[in-house]
Amino acid sequence: MRDRLVLCAAVSLVSCVGVAGDLFTIDVDTDQLVRVNDTTAAVAPVGPLGVDVGNVDLAWFDGVLYMLSSGVAGSPLGLYQLDPDSGAASVLPALELPGETIEVAEVLTADGAGLLGVFDIDPGGGNRSGQIGRIDPATGLVTAFGVVPPDALFDGGDLDGGAFDFDSNRLIGLDADGANGGTAVASVDIATGATTQIGFVAEPDANGFVVDALIEGNAMIAVAVDVPGGSAGSVVRMVRDGTGWSFGSSVPITTPGRYFGTVRAPAGCNAADLAEPFGLLDLADVNAFT
Repeated sequence: MRDRLVLCAAVSLVSCVGVAGDLFTIDVDTDQLVRVNDTTAAVAPVGPLGVDVGNVDLAWFDGVLYMLSSGVAGSPLGLYQLDPDSGAASVLPALELPGETIEVAEVLTADGAGLLGVFDIDPGGGNRSGQIGRIDPATGLVTAFGVVPPDALFDGGDLDGGAFDFDSNRLIGLDADGANGGTAVASVDIATGATTQIGFVAEPDANGFVVDALIEGNAMIAVAVDVPGGSAGSVVRMVRDGTGWSFGSSVPITTPGRYFGTVRAPAGCNAADLAEPFGLLDLADVNAFT
């Protein structure tokens, strides 16, 4: 009996292994939180958000997973807390920047002090998300920092995504633009908004446009979206090249969908594992091994 108990525990561990190479992203076609493997680009659903979205960004801070819905492309404007086990979204207090009207919110990331966002505060001005701010998720209050200059990058200083880089202590901004055939990568001073382009990812290389990313050491990983021809996009890796970033590799996603947001998923059970042999432990599994 003791041997069977030991085996039972062992099979349980094997049946639901940690998936250290998974990313979290949002499939806006199905409004679900999903896992995407950062090497194979295999997709496994986690669960429904419970809210209709069309353009979002993701960030972790202090062990909490947040989703920023942009206010464009069918998405409501707002900040949500996500359950990483079920995907369920809980709306948080409305975003408020004193003295300004937030029309669009397109970037969500975090530094050591909290959440950072980039906002369009010029209603009717063409969706130029350039105002950097600190977000208090408990109250929705946004504290204004610097502003990306209107002549920066492609779209008049409009950032579509970004990730905080602890090595340089700057925001790495992403500006995707079809007219220029790819995504500009920029180093942005959070306090002043001063912006310098430090890289470019061509749309054919990335199999899409890079609108969000995470940085891990000398690698920047992103799920590319908005691909001509109906492709589901790809998992893109960029590499640190001195003070800049250059294209590394791209693995196509074969599961249909449109994926927005890129954060690291904690190692845990990938739902796809449960369909494998011995994925669900029962007495027959134990007997088969004894």
